[in-house]
Amino acid sequence: MEPYPSNGTAMERSSPIHRPSASLCPQFSPSALSSLRLQYDSTPTPYTPMASPAPDDLDLHELGSDAIADLLQAALDVNGDKSTILLLDMRPSVHYAVSSIKTAVSVCVPNMLLKRCTYSLSMLTEQLTTQREVDTFANWRQFSLIVLFDATGTVPVKGSPMCCIAQKFRKEGCAATLGYIQGKSVRL
Repeated sequence: MEPYPSNGTAMERSSPIHRPSASLCPQFSPSALSSLRLQYDSTPTPYTPMASPAPDDLDLHELGSDAIADLLQAALDVNGDKSTILLLDMRPSVHYAVSSIKTAVSVCVPNMLLKRCTYSLSMLTEQLTTQREVDTFANWRQFSLIVLFDATGTVPVKGSPMCCIAQKFRKEGCAATLGYIQGKSVRL
């Protein structure tokens, strides 16, 4: 069977639409092509986007995991009070389920929600899973040190979950010292 109808009403095979047109496919001579040269740098530099650091007004302090362990131990030794340091574990819930610090609160909230200006700390409280976490997080104003940590162990940058939650604390008048654990040594 032919791909084109053979009756007289249909377009003829010899119509101009089916013939290759020289104007649509320009021909280049080898001499013309040899004069075209692509300019390139012999030492290519890959594009690495730079994230903006966390704003200075957040006043985030870098803390090592050893320093946090010492602070927790000191708080327990002095008065047995675990409420001086609020640890916010921002790792995925799977990581938290495998291993966690007993007093830490798992804050596993999508970054999309954290970036919303209208998403408040009280709304975040509704996302917590256990009553202990809800009670601890709801009393965030009583803590003198709030420590954030995630699975990456990197410095919080603008738009990251740790930066977004730090902004929410500052927006709601948090006077506590805000810190983060940096380094891949965050092993629980």
